[in-house]
Amino acid sequence: MGEGIYFFADVKRAGKVMFRVGIGGVSDEAKAKKLLATKAREWIDEFLIREQQSGASSQDN
Repeated sequence: MGEGIYFFADVKRAGKVMFRVGIGGVSDEAKAKKLLATKAREWIDEFLIREQQSGASSQDN
């Protein structure tokens, strides 16, 4: 995508891709992996919170 190097990683659950995180403008692969891991963890945390909240609201009904 565009100029430069673009790194991406897929976040999977039970073998199914749930989300793809990406980062550009980083030329060092090790740094890119750390940044991708951080972005993936943040997404997973937010996803789990939303999932718990939706489960709690459906149990209330």
